[in-house]
Parts: sequence; C-alpha cells; structure tokens
Amino acid sequence: MAMNAQDLINQIKLGRPIEDLTIKGVNFSNDAFEGAVFMRCQFEACSFEKAHLNQLNFIECLMQTSSFRESKLEDCQFIDCKLDQCDLTHCLLAGTNWVNPIFQHLDFSNSNVDENQFIEGNLNSVRFANASLIFSSFMNCQLNDIDFNNSNLHRANYIECDFQSCDFKQSYMNTVIFEQATFSGQNFSQLDLSQTQFRTSHLTECDFSDSNLTQTCFVEAKIESCNFSHVSGAMALFTGSSIRTSRFIKSQLDQSNFQQAHLLGCDLSNCSMIQAQFAEMTCQGSVFSSTDLSYADLSNSQCENVDFSSVHLFRCNLHALFDSGCNWSSAQKYLALATDEKRERADLWRPKPVKLNNDMVQG
Repeated sequence: MAMNAQDLINQIKLGRPIEDLTIKGVNFSNDAFEGAVFMRCQFEACSFEKAHLNQLNFIECLMQTSSFRESKLEDCQFIDCKLDQCDLTHCLLAGTNWVNPIFQHLDFSNSNVDENQFIEGNLNSVRFANASLIFSSFMNCQLNDIDFNNSNLHRANYIECDFQSCDFKQSYMNTVIFEQATFSGQNFSQLDLSQTQFRTSHLTECDFSDSNLTQTCFVEAKIESCNFSHVSGAMALFTGSSIRTSRFIKSQLDQSNFQQAHLLGCDLSNCSMIQAQFAEMTCQGSVFSSTDLSYADLSNSQCENVDFSSVHLFRCNLHALFDSGCNWSSAQKYLALATDEKRERADLWRPKPVKLNNDMVQG
C-alpha cells in the first residue's frame, strides 16, 4: 500500500501501529511525528530532512537511501531494523536506542549521538566523523570499517565489541571504556588515550606508538605483537596482563604497573620505568637493556633469559627474584636492594596446624 505524507500523518493520529507499509520517495521534510509505532515497514528514497521525530518506534523496518539530514530524533527506538545508504548527518539524536540494527553505508557525520545505545549491532562502513558520542554505549557489536575521525568519544563505552579497520584519527578518546573488546591491526598512534580502559581486551598487532597512555588501563588484557614505542605512559596499568612479542622501546612508563603480568619476547629497552611495579611478574626472553628501573619493584618475579644489561638499578627491589640465564652486564646490581632475609622468612612462614583434643571438640 502506497501512502503520501498527509495520509501517514493522519494514520499516526489514529494511535494504531502502522504495519507492513512500503513508502517510496515521500517527502517528510520539516514534518513532526510523535508517538508512532512502525512495524515491518519499508522506507525507500524518503526525505525526513529537518523533521522532528519524537518517541517513534521502528520494529523490523527497512530504510534505504533515505535522508534524515538536520533532523531531530528524541527518545526513538529502532529494533531489528536495517538501514542502508542513509544520511543522518547534522542530526540531533537524543537518547536513541538501536537494538539488533544492521547498518550499511550510513553517515552520522557532524551529528550529536550522545547517550545513544547500540546493542548487538552489525555496523559496516559507517561514518561518525566529527560526531559527538559522549556517554554512548556499544554492547556486543561488530564494527567494521567505521570512521570515528575527529569524533568526541568522551566516556563512551564499548563492551564485548569486535573492531575491524576502524579509524580513530584525531578523535577525543580520553576516558573511553573498551571492555572485553577485540582489536586486530588497529592504529592508535599519536592519540590521547589517557585514562582510557582496555580491561580484559584482546589486542593483536595494534600500534600505540607516540600516544599518551597516562593512567591507561590494560588490566588482564591479552596483548600480542603490539607497538608501544615512544609512548607517554606514566601510571599505566598492565596488571595481570599477558604481553607477547610487543615493543615498548624508548617509552616513558614511570610508576606503571606490571604486577603479576606475563611477558614473553618483549622489548622494553631504553625506557624510563622509575618506580614501576613488577612484583610477581613472569618474564621470559625479553629485553630491558639500558632501561631506568630506579626504585622499581621486581620482588618475587620470575625472570628467564632476560637482558638486563646496563639497566639503572638504584634502590630497585630485587627481593626473592628468581633469575635464570639473565644478562646483568654493566647493571651495577650493588645499587639495588637484595633479598631481605627477614621478609623472606616472613613470606615463607605458615601457622602450625592446631590439634584439637576431645574435650575441645565436645565443647
């Protein structure tokens, strides 16, 4: 059933769900719609430019080659919808929810997408360039070829999302949350990622070189073949993370935390790691050559075939360090703190088992 703009407005006023309509080439520009429910409808080559859409619900709808440019969407819901080649540039999308959406070649450039929720979405070739996504949430989404260039991602969160070929150039990413996210070959170089979280995420062949990682969190992350060279990462957290064949060359990582981390085949040479925490770390086949480990804590760590040549060890804590096949040439270990025998005995102390007699048991 075909319908023009006035017919649709009249049907919305009846207050009933609008079902199974095919709407082609209709101009809804500058119109206002409120409180309507569209089910299994198709919109093709329609214009909603400068329209005001308030509390609309689209369920299992298809939108193709349609324009929402400069429109205002407030508290709208898109559930199980597919949008293909649609223009959503310069829009205000306040509190819009997208549940199980499929996006193909969408453009949200220069739009306000703050506090939107994208749940279990499949997003392909979507542009968010120059958009604002403050406090927006992406949960369990597939993100393929997404352009976040120059976008504002302050406090945005991405939970269990898979990223492929995404562009974050010049975007504002301070305090973004990536939880259990998956990245492969992602370029994060020269970005301000301070206080951003990659907790329990999986990062493979990603480039963080020359980025700001101040207080950035990689707790319990899996990191493989990544480049962290020349980063500024004071107080960065790698606690409990697994790091394989990754480079941290000439990075500033003072007061960073690698406690209980597992390092294999990594290069941390020529770094500043003053007061860094490595307690209970497991490290194999890695390089710390010429790194400043002054006041760092390597207590109770296990190091095998590690190159510590020419490291700075002033007041570095080597308590109960297990050392097998490591190279300490020119390291001046006498400046470090050796194993504290009293602490070692205290660490090994266990209370004696208490044997209860029959009277104590009966009492």
